[in-house]
Amino acid sequence: MRSGSRALLLVLIGLLTVAFAWSSGSTEGAATGERVKITMFMGNSGVAQPAGVDPSDNWAINIIEKYANVDLELEIPNYTDFATKCNLLLASGNLPDIVHSWIKADMVKAADAGAFLDLKSFYDKSPQMQKVTPPLNFELTRDDTTTKKYWAIPMNAVGMEAGWGVIVRQDLIDKYNGGKYPEDVQGYLNWFKAIKAANPDAIPYASRISGNYMFVNSAAILAMHGVYYPQSSYYRNGKYYRGIELPETTAALQVLRQMYQDGLLDKEFSTNPPDAYFSKLTNKMVATQTNTLDQILPAVGNQIEQNALNSPPTPGVYWVFAPPLKRYPDGVDRKYIQWLSSDVFPINSGHRVAISAKTQHPAEAWKVLEGFASDELRDAQAWGREGKEYNVVNGKRVPTKRLYFNDVNDPDSHYWTLHLGIIWGFWPTEVKYEVQRLKAPAEFQKAYDSSRWLVADGKATGLSPWNFIPTMPDISAKGAEADASIAQMIAKFISGEIDLNGYNAAVKDWKSKYDWMLEQQNKWFADNQAMLKSKGVKIYGQ
Repeated sequence: MRSGSRALLLVLIGLLTVAFAWSSGSTEGAATGERVKITMFMGNSGVAQPAGVDPSDNWAINIIEKYANVDLELEIPNYTDFATKCNLLLASGNLPDIVHSWIKADMVKAADAGAFLDLKSFYDKSPQMQKVTPPLNFELTRDDTTTKKYWAIPMNAVGMEAGWGVIVRQDLIDKYNGGKYPEDVQGYLNWFKAIKAANPDAIPYASRISGNYMFVNSAAILAMHGVYYPQSSYYRNGKYYRGIELPETTAALQVLRQMYQDGLLDKEFSTNPPDAYFSKLTNKMVATQTNTLDQILPAVGNQIEQNALNSPPTPGVYWVFAPPLKRYPDGVDRKYIQWLSSDVFPINSGHRVAISAKTQHPAEAWKVLEGFASDELRDAQAWGREGKEYNVVNGKRVPTKRLYFNDVNDPDSHYWTLHLGIIWGFWPTEVKYEVQRLKAPAEFQKAYDSSRWLVADGKATGLSPWNFIPTMPDISAKGAEADASIAQMIAKFISGEIDLNGYNAAVKDWKSKYDWMLEQQNKWFADNQAMLKSKGVKIYGQ
């Protein structure tokens, strides 16, 4: 037997072994009243428990244990180690009872191989889960896979206010732009140059890297051209095009290339991991980002509190949403500026939690998921504990300074419970807003008012058809490779390694290798117009 054939045979044997391991679990629950141990692997979404907090035994997790009548044993890796450990776990087939991850591609691959239970029968009998995960949201997770099983519960946008856009540091607007927001791209460049001239070590514009994507939460210049991620697809003239095909993208990249040459763009824009990026936000006077309302508004007062503790203190630093440009770049149609909202994507793009097909306690594992979706946990996330994060005065809850204050050295803090929102979503909007308003009334109100146009604009985008497109295995197999190739050509062009002719040649070469992917997807959209319309889909800009 040739070595290549032997290797293939070993791979097939390995896959059969994994599939057998995944499907060997019992479907029976524990005896009535028996308290069983449920194991769970989950991510902390970048917000870890403080040192001294046992992930499996603390006041918040105890709410879930009490709800489900189980002993919950959690493995929560460090944020920076999560992707590697999750991938190894899924590849092993030796899964705990419950798996949570935001790396959807790996989870879907395991689901297609039979790693997870179909949750439909549990869901149908669970009013609580149906409240938090509406039927449409549950259906969208089914469409992640080729098997069309209801394999996971998504993170939902329930209670999350809609809106996404460009954010700017208000103190830098006041100090270096006379309190006026730039009205066009050149106005932003002039503002960046003023910051840099006064602070030679400043980096007015930085990029956060996540997988094969650059400019994650840092795509302001791209967003002003209507193409916040060149790897994404955009509707134009009756079909979708990949971002790198569009002249708007080329124009945005030329601006970023000039910013790189002028020292306005971080020289490490193509290599910054999240930790390095967030450090530069604080220390290098990064002036603008892109983000959602639920990430910005619930942090205004917290940020001001934290800045007061810095050494030296950095008063006045907070973020607001920029108004729309008065003059968009040449060739950019305002109707294609898609300010995304939760109405566009009612579930988080990545976060999923599933029950292993290998579990011996499926009923109890489901009760744990219900615990994560429970009103009790949501209330604890929102308000914390009486006498610590809030007091009751005249029958009304009044927050203390501890509520939502992130002290990584306080083992009795509350902020870390953010990462328990794997089903509800990260924060209950109405409580968060009220707390931030109490902490910093003027600053919060300015940030809140700055976001109102985005709420209205975001709702106009409608429900995206991309929620419904099924997994296509041949595209999934090549997707990461195609995205990485786009990132490489963008990095080379911005940094000056290739010129515009070289970039255009690289795009043409990319299209020759990968354009078939979007052709398949466009055909699916064309063939499913009636179904999409029945779901309430509206293609923005059509």
